[in-house]
Amino acid sequence: MSERDFQELMLRIKSRREELGLSYQDLANLTGISKSTLQRYETGDIKNFPVGKLPDLAHALRTTEYELTGWSYPEQVQAKTAPISAEPDPLAGALFAAYGEVKEEFDEDDIADIQAFMRMVAERKRKRAEKAQGGTEE
Repeated sequence: MSERDFQELMLRIKSRREELGLSYQDLANLTGISKSTLQRYETGDIKNFPVGKLPDLAHALRTTEYELTGWSYPEQVQAKTAPISAEPDPLAGALFAAYGEVKEEFDEDDIADIQAFMRMVAERKRKRAEKAQGGTEE
């Protein structure tokens, strides 16, 4: 990766992190990369970025490796990839902040439980909205 490519990658990471309202600590919690290392990547103090970290960063930043690097999309990926919203998501920021407060390592079963809870809350909200609009009863 050339110096220019590296600088552009770091700018994209910083820009996306800020768009999502994530702190370095939030991103560290999501990626397993230390807060100080993330800061040093963004400021250019570390020049050797491990490409193997791109999938973790892209996932945490709710984007793709292609978006972060500026590489061309393969046609099959391009056809299946939804556009990425640049709008900050306050709910996501609140969830990341809550995760940072817990400071707990979650295993796959914990994550499945959290996802099930989130789906249950979303379904309850949907039913309440239907009921308020004169739709189905709870």
